[in-house]
Amino acid sequence: MASHGHHRRHHRLPSLRVLLPLLFLLFASTAHAASSILGVDLGTEYIKAALVKPGIPLEIVLSKDSKRKEAAAVAFKPIGGTAGGARESGALLPERVYGADALALAARLPGDVYANLKPLLGADVRAAAEAATAAATEEAGSAGVEDVALEYVRRHPALQIVGAPHTDGHTAAFRSGAFSRSSPPTGGSSSFANLDDDDDDGEPPFSVEELLAMQLANVRENAETLAGPGQRVTDAVFTVPPFFGAAERAALQTAAQLAGLKVHALLSDGLAVGINYGTTRVFPDVTKGEAPERHLVFDMGAGSTTASVLEFAQRSVRDIGRFNKTVQEIRVLGVGHDRGLGGDLLNGLIVDDMAARFAASTAAKEADESVTPELVKAQPRAAAKLWREAERVRHVLSANTETYASFESLYKDADFRYKLTRAEFEALAAPLAGRVGGPVADALAMAGLKMADVDSVILHGGAVRTPFVQRGLEAAVGEPKKLRGSVNADEAAVMGAAFKGAALNPSFRVKEIRATDIGGHVFETVFEGGGAERRGTLFEPTGPLGEIRDVRFEDLDREVAFAAWGLGDELWSAKSSNLTQAVKKMQGLGCERQDVRASAQVRLSAVDGLPELVGGKAECAASIAGKKGGMVEDMKGFFGFGGKKEGQEVLEDAEGGEQKEGGEEGEKKAEEKKGGKKEKEEKEEEPIALVAFEVDRKGLEKYRPTREQFKKMKDRLKALAASDASRRAREEALNSFEAFVYKARDLLTDGRFLSALVDAERDALSAAVDRASTWLHGDTPDGSAAIDSTTDVLSDELDKLKELAEPALQRLRDEDNRPVLVDALKAAMGKTKAMLDFVREDVARHEREFMAALREARSREAKEAGEGSEAGETAESEMQRLEKLDEVDINKEIERIGQLELPDHYVSAFNTTDMSWLGYVYDHVSSWLEEKGKEQEGLLPRDEPALGVDELISKTRMLEGIVPQLVQRKLDAEKNRAKKEREERKSKLQKEKERNDEKRREREREEKGGLGEEEAPVEDVPPLEEEGGQQQKGKAEEGEHDEL
Repeated sequence: MASHGHHRRHHRLPSLRVLLPLLFLLFASTAHAASSILGVDLGTEYIKAALVKPGIPLEIVLSKDSKRKEAAAVAFKPIGGTAGGARESGALLPERVYGADALALAARLPGDVYANLKPLLGADVRAAAEAATAAATEEAGSAGVEDVALEYVRRHPALQIVGAPHTDGHTAAFRSGAFSRSSPPTGGSSSFANLDDDDDDGEPPFSVEELLAMQLANVRENAETLAGPGQRVTDAVFTVPPFFGAAERAALQTAAQLAGLKVHALLSDGLAVGINYGTTRVFPDVTKGEAPERHLVFDMGAGSTTASVLEFAQRSVRDIGRFNKTVQEIRVLGVGHDRGLGGDLLNGLIVDDMAARFAASTAAKEADESVTPELVKAQPRAAAKLWREAERVRHVLSANTETYASFESLYKDADFRYKLTRAEFEALAAPLAGRVGGPVADALAMAGLKMADVDSVILHGGAVRTPFVQRGLEAAVGEPKKLRGSVNADEAAVMGAAFKGAALNPSFRVKEIRATDIGGHVFETVFEGGGAERRGTLFEPTGPLGEIRDVRFEDLDREVAFAAWGLGDELWSAKSSNLTQAVKKMQGLGCERQDVRASAQVRLSAVDGLPELVGGKAECAASIAGKKGGMVEDMKGFFGFGGKKEGQEVLEDAEGGEQKEGGEEGEKKAEEKKGGKKEKEEKEEEPIALVAFEVDRKGLEKYRPTREQFKKMKDRLKALAASDASRRAREEALNSFEAFVYKARDLLTDGRFLSALVDAERDALSAAVDRASTWLHGDTPDGSAAIDSTTDVLSDELDKLKELAEPALQRLRDEDNRPVLVDALKAAMGKTKAMLDFVREDVARHEREFMAALREARSREAKEAGEGSEAGETAESEMQRLEKLDEVDINKEIERIGQLELPDHYVSAFNTTDMSWLGYVYDHVSSWLEEKGKEQEGLLPRDEPALGVDELISKTRMLEGIVPQLVQRKLDAEKNRAKKEREERKSKLQKEKERNDEKRREREREEKGGLGEEEAPVEDVPPLEEEGGQQQKGKAEEGEHDEL
C-alpha cells in the first residue's frame, strides 16, 4: 500500500507543474480580456459606440469633434490636392477623412465620398443590376435587398460601382478617382454601367468591407483615446437588424476583422434595446406564478424599420455555492422588418419634390430648356446638395410646420429657393403610411400574440420622431397610450450592446440578464442520395440562438452526407468519415445492431446566428432510454438553453423528425424514478462512439475573401494608415514650424526677451526669422517653400530656430523660477536648523542622564566598599574625572565599569560627528546663499547668474535628504531601546521566579529535615505591568516621536 501511494504521488506532481503554467495563462488571458470591450451600433447614417473597461462603465465614445455619434462616411481627398504630402516618402496615397468632414466634401468630390454603406453589406448588386435592366416596379410593398441596392445607386450617381473580386463580382466595390493625378470622374446617370469593369490600371476597387473597415478603425482609435494612453481595444459586440442573413453577417465580420476587432456577438437591434431597458428595471417573478411582461420594440432608423416582441421576466434559479439567485430573463418572441422603410426613404420623397419643382422653375428652364427632374438628380453635385438639404428639411418639419431651403448654382448656375410645409410633406409620404405597421404585424404574427397581449411599444431610432411616423404607428397599435419613450431613442441599442459585451466577459461583474435571441430564419437539412433530395426543418425562425439539435441518421451501412440550407442558399455541407467504424465499435461494446443510434449535433451559433456543426456520436438506444434527455439535452441544460420549442423536433435523415424525450420513454423513466429502481449499470457512464465529419464551408466562404485576398486587403489598409500617419506628422511639423516663426517674430519685439539676448544672439535670431518667413510664404529665389517640404526638413528648420532662441528663453525661465527655488532652499535650511538644534539637545540630554546614573552607581559602590566620607570623596573625585572625559574615553570607561549594570540606553542615537557635520552643512549653505544673493541683485537676464538654478536645486535636494536620515536613525534607536527594555523586564521576572522557586524548595527540604523552624514567607512574583501602564508608556513614546 505504501508503495502504491508513493506511486500515485509520483504521478500527481508533474500534473501540478503542468497546471501552474495553465493557471498563469488563464490569469494573463483574463487580465487581457478585462482590458476593454466595445459595443457598436452600426446604423445606416450614423455609427455609435460605447466602451466598457475598468474605471469606465458604459461610456459613449466621442468622435474627434466631440460628437456622441459619427456619420457613417469616409472620403478620399485626391493626391493632386495634397502636393506637399505627395512629396512625403511613403505618403503617395490620398488622404482619408471621416464623419461630418467626409460629408462636407460630397458637393465638391461626390465620386469619392462613401456614405451609408450598411444597405450594401452582402447585397447582390448583380441581381440589382438585372432588376434595374428589367425596370422593376417602384415602391411595390416592402423592399427587398435588390431594391435597397438599387435605391442606393440612384441616390449616389457619382460613385463608380464595380463587382468585388472576392465574391466574383456579386457584391459591391467602388473604384476611386482620387488615386489618379488626373481629375477624378464625376460619375454618370447609371452606376451599374461598369459593374464588370476589369480595368487593372490604377488602384484596385475598394470593397464595401474595406470601406466599412476604415470607418470602424476610426471608431476604434477614438475608443482607444477614451481608454487612455497605451490601451488597446480589440473586442466588440455589434448590433444587426434581424433580417441580416449569412452574406450580410459575413461581410460585417470581415470588415470588423480588417479593422482589428474581434466580434464576440452579433446582437439584434431590438434585443439590444431590450437589454438596455432591462438594466434599470425589475420584472415579475415567474417562479412565484406572476405573468411576464411583453413589450414591442419599434426601431426606425435611416435605412430600415424593425419590430421585436420581447418577453421580460424575473426567475429564481439555483446558483453555484448558494441555494439560489434571482436573474432577469429577456426572450425574443418574434420579429418583423421592412428593410427599405426609413429616414432615407422619406428624404428621397423630399428630393423628388425638390427636383420636380426646380425643373419646372423659370430659372431652370432658362439654364436648360430640356432639364428634367431625372437629369437634376443624376448630376452628382446637385444630387449631393439636394440630399443634404432634404434631411435637414425633414428634421425641421418634425418640430415646425414649414421650412425653407436655398440653393446657389444648383444646376448649370441656376439658383433655387424651396419651401415645404408639414402638410405637404405628409401628403408626399401618404403612400408609405400602410408600411409603417407592417413590421409590427409581422412580429406579432411570429410571436403568436395580439396587440392586446403587449404591455407597451418602446420607440427607438431617429425617424420615430417624425410626426407622420408616429401617427402611422398609433394607427397600427390602436392604443396611443402604449407608445412610450422608455429609452434613449439614439443610444439605447449601443448601450445594450456594450452591456452584453461586458456580460460575456467573466472579468466584468454586471447585473445578470439572460438575453435569448432567435435566428429569425428557417434553416433546413438536405440529404442527397437514393435518387431523391430529402429536406427537413432544422431550426424554425423562433429557434433560440445557442440551441443544439440532433440530426438522426437511419442508414448506418455507409457514410452519410448532408447539407445545411438557409436564406435560399447552401451554407455548408458535411460528410461523415468514420460512421461505419463507430457503429461497429458500439456493437463491440454489447449494443445490438438494431439498437445503435447515430446523429450529428448542429448548433444555432450565438455569434452570427447561423447553424454550425459541433460534433457527432453513435450510442445505444437502450442507453438513450435510461437517460433523462441525452447528451444534447444535458448540454442545453448546462448552457441554460432550456428545452425544445413546440414544433422543433429532432430531425432524421428521412421524412420526419424524432423527439428524444417524452412519450412512452419519458413515462417509463418517470415510473422507474417513482419506484426507486436504480440499476448499477445506470450509475456508470454509458458507452458512446464519436463520429467525425469533413465539413465543406464553401457556402459560407463564398461571402468571405480568401486568406490571400484578406491579406491584400489588410496590407492596403495598413498602407493607407501609414500614409495618413505620415501626412499628419508632416502637417503637425508644418504647423509647429509656422507657429514658432510667428512666435519668434513677436519675441524680437518684446523688451524683456531682448534683455535676455546678447547682441550676437539677437542678430543671428533676427536673420534666421527673416529667412524662415520668406521660406514659409514661398518667396525664396529658387521657389522652394515650407509647404512643399518633408517632415524631416521641417523638423530640422524648426530645431535651428529653437536653438537660436532657446538660450534667451532659458534665461527668462531661470529668472522666473529663481525666487521660487530660493524660497524652497530657505525652507529646507529651516528644517535643517531645527534638526541641528534637536540633535544638540538630544546628545546633551543623554549625557546628563548617563552621568547622573553613573554617579548613583559609584556612590552605591562606595557605600558597599567602605564607610565615611572618604569613600564618598573618592566617588566624588571619580565623578569629576569622568566629566572631563571625551566620548571615546567615556565609551572605554563604560566597558571598564560594565559590572555596574548601567542601562546602555543613556547613549544618544546621535554623536558629536553628526552635530559637527550638520552644523558645517548649514553654515556653508547659509553663507553661500547670502553671498550669491547679493551678487544676483545687480545682474540683468543676459548676464551670467550668480544664483544658478541647478545649484539651488542641488543644495535643496541635499538638505532635504539629510533630515529624513537622522529622523529615521532616531526612530530606529527608540524602537530598539523599547525592545531591549521589554527583554530586560522579562529577564528580571524570570530571575525573580527562579529565586522564589529556590526558596520554596529550600523550605520544603527544611520541613522534611524536621528543623521545625517557622516557615519563611515566600516572596510573590512581581506582576507584569498592566495594560494601562503599557498604553501610557506607549503614549509617552509616541509623544516623544511627535516632538521629534
